Amino acid sequence: MQKNFFKILPLALFVVSMNSARAADEEQERLEIQQPIIDMVFKEKWSKLDTLFSSYVNGFPSTSNGTHKLILAYLAVTDNNVSKPDGGESTADDWLKANPDSTVAMMLKASSYSSKAFYLRGEGAAETVDEDVWPKFKALIEQEKSYLLKHKNIADKDPMWYQLMISVARNLNDHELLMRTLEEGSQKYPTYQNIYLDAMEGSLPKWGGSPELVEKIAQLAASRTSAQSGKSYYSYVWYNALSFEPEMMGLLDAGQIISWETMKTGWHDRYKTYPTPQIATEYMTTACLAQDEKGFTEGYSWVNNQYGELVEQVWLRNMSYNRCAAFFRSKHK
Repeated sequence: MQKNFFKILPLALFVVSMNSARAADEEQERLEIQQPIIDMVFKEKWSKLDTLFSSYVNGFPSTSNGTHKLILAYLAVTDNNVSKPDGGESTADDWLKANPDSTVAMMLKASSYSSKAFYLRGEGAAETVDEDVWPKFKALIEQEKSYLLKHKNIADKDPMWYQLMISVARNLNDHELLMRTLEEGSQKYPTYQNIYLDAMEGSLPKWGGSPELVEKIAQLAASRTSAQSGKSYYSYVWYNALSFEPEMMGLLDAGQIISWETMKTGWHDRYKTYPTPQIATEYMTTACLAQDEKGFTEGYSWVNNQYGELVEQVWLRNMSYNRCAAFFRSKHK
């Protein structure tokens, strides 16, 4: 009888403490990108910021692990404002006074509506939110949608327009708008990863979507980028989907919906571009779920069979090197 990863081992298995130096390297990269941006916002260096963001749109340069610098730059701006009651609207207004054509300032202005909406909603589960909050929440999201549509010309200059509109569609539970925006955005900016990631997140079962919709988006991402990246984006989308909603991990374990053959090819393609321990670890955790011992062993060889090179933070929920290794050993008994 075939042994199943989810059933064979108890969760209390001991784990080796792994060196997170590689993860620290990625964090250092992010800090080097984001801290200067935070400083420039504080000092109101708007022209320098616009020039920097434009450079991140051109070719979408990435960190060593494949995160686009553009999204990190936007996170530096939005995360510094999201906790404010106005969601960063005053910062955007100051920026627009200095440069009325700034696409970044307009995107910050647009995102301020959803920031205010979620500030109003709070962090609890949906059922804990007061009923009178939801109409106000929806009204703010509708304001963001209207603002984005009014400034649709930005879409020709910055993929963030599509990313924000996809988030609007998710928050309005408008899947038709989400897929229409994804289709248009992925044609215009096929290699911009976060268009696919935000569409995937909005298509998760917990948002009223389904694994089949996630698969459709992963296939679209791979087809749009096959010339540049092979099947890399398929693996990238599904790995993030399993991270966002671990309840779907059983699909790969059971060989349902997710194509392990495509995902495995995708990890090879992604590692060619980003030969880092993080990509190797992501390959290993999904190979373990797929019960592919050869793939798991191959991923480990990418870090020269060194425990300390593995990136502990990227193992999927309740998974580790030791647990997977023990699982494969148990199959030979």
